[in-house]
Amino acid sequence: MTRAEIRALVRKGLGETTASFWDDTELNTWIDDGGYDLSFRTKSIRSNGYITTTSTVGEYTISTALAADVLTVLDVYYYVGGATWTKMALMSREELDTRYPSWRSDTAGTPSIAYFDMEEDMIGFYVAPGEDQYGTSYARVYYATKFTDLALDTSVPTLPTYLHRAIVYYVIAYGYEQRGYGDKSNDAWTKYAAMITTYMGERTANKDQREASETSTAKGVVK
Repeated sequence: MTRAEIRALVRKGLGETTASFWDDTELNTWIDDGGYDLSFRTKSIRSNGYITTTSTVGEYTISTALAADVLTVLDVYYYVGGATWTKMALMSREELDTRYPSWRSDTAGTPSIAYFDMEEDMIGFYVAPGEDQYGTSYARVYYATKFTDLALDTSVPTLPTYLHRAIVYYVIAYGYEQRGYGDKSNDAWTKYAAMITTYMGERTANKDQREASETSTAKGVVK
């Protein structure tokens, strides 16, 4: 749906077809707010990019080395020896502390583990890349991104199509909340939450089905 189509459905849900109480600018702001909330909750806007690594440097600033709109890191692959892409294990620094107590001072070599902290805007590789293990675009990072504001009434949200209707419920809920219509607001919030739950459930089911199919194929099972 376009922003204009979302706003029209919002007005219908709020019981006004023209801007009598809520003007377009206000509703547009809430539409963007809904998009941000959905992107944060569902991590459904996906992208990927490369990080250029440097010898013996283990940590990099995500917003400058990768992208400014990263919400969270999903998967990381490393170009080992400049020849083979290998998926890295993802760990927290706490887990690294437990498994490899001296990891901060270990000798640079072939990175096999990635860790990150979005609040610190940092992604790191363990061990730090050593000789023949660094270079341009040596780390490929798959990540979820933030929602992009809709600039025009013809703009379409970058969210999956199913979640466009969820934006409608978000704005309706917020609009009724501003006017003190608690029951109507709660009803819209409930529908909003239900759409998120349904989307996340379907995504999990699809992932499980895909992984089961890949496992069967790997075992040579033909269905």
